[in-house]
Amino acid sequence: MPGLLLSLTSVKHDMDSFPWYLSGRLIELLESPEASFEYLQLTIFFRARAAMLALQGNVLDHAGLHTALSKNQVQIGGIYRSHLLRAIRNFLAKHNLALLPDCEIHKIDPFHGPKQVEKNRELLQCLIHTADFDFVSTLNFLSLSPDSSETIFNYSVGYWGNGADMPTRCDIPAIVTSHGAGYDIRPCLDASKRMSCARIPLQKIEVRNQAEFPFEMDEIRQTEPADRKELTVSSEKIPAAIRDEKPAHASGTTADMAGRPQVTVIGDFRAIVLPNERKAIPLVKKYKTRTLLRFIQKRVAENGTTDFYVEEIREIYNAQLSERQATRRWRSDRIREDLFGKIKRVFDLLFETLDKGAGHYRLRVSFITPEMVRERG
Repeated sequence: MPGLLLSLTSVKHDMDSFPWYLSGRLIELLESPEASFEYLQLTIFFRARAAMLALQGNVLDHAGLHTALSKNQVQIGGIYRSHLLRAIRNFLAKHNLALLPDCEIHKIDPFHGPKQVEKNRELLQCLIHTADFDFVSTLNFLSLSPDSSETIFNYSVGYWGNGADMPTRCDIPAIVTSHGAGYDIRPCLDASKRMSCARIPLQKIEVRNQAEFPFEMDEIRQTEPADRKELTVSSEKIPAAIRDEKPAHASGTTADMAGRPQVTVIGDFRAIVLPNERKAIPLVKKYKTRTLLRFIQKRVAENGTTDFYVEEIREIYNAQLSERQATRRWRSDRIREDLFGKIKRVFDLLFETLDKGAGHYRLRVSFITPEMVRERG
């Protein structure tokens, strides 16, 4: 459970990173979610904040909380949203306001200027901190494992565990750009045009690989140089529903992968956890190995078959590399010995040799990510 919560905090969730341009629409988007990039920003930001509080907040019994979250499949994002809505509604009602004040300098009356922006931001921070406090109080109550009929903040434990009145999931078009340190999420073309015309700042959501995993932390902080390329990810790959017009195949979803042992992927193959093993195997220093695993996984998902020939894979892999990337080309056909070296046992667990002379192999496992684990509950 701590690992799953940690994976949600891979975006910046401190108040300096809050999308301040959305302050005026905050109550609207929280009450009536829409399939827009603005709503996606809020969802990812506040979900990361909720996960951070569950990990590092003033919880008396973190072990008890993690057990409760896992056992009851608690929807922390929905709980946080409900407390944030309550704090904002109470403030607006008390001061007879319809909306929160703007927090972007270009929306402020020039006669007020930066000081007014700072004042408005301090106000919104106070409301968010109020939601933080009530959220942690709810988590503390849930960690005590009370009966589902017991109440806190006028609602039952069962109501809170189900995410309060959490809205249904929606799909949001976006562009995902992958690179060595993680990936960036940007609004799709239509959304970018709309936001530009509406004088809305165009921002990207930066999702970074985590460092706090139970293996060589210094290694996981390193980043390998990688080409930036645009790709699309289906809503099954990234929670909060990121999808573009041409969704890519999700790993481990083809029919012939059903029932196969599952290998957990951490940080875009920077490490893997084999079936029935708890310790992760770091691949940070094995650039070609993890690049090859990622490439084979993609080809298997696209082709709908777990069988492949080394020569065919090698030719397709090398063809995608430019002359400047010549040093990254895969030149040997000894896939087990040359690319897996001292961890040949890993190769034997991942692949079945059908015909070594012909370079014919079969993938034994399906690769899953922490996001896919979380989606499945």
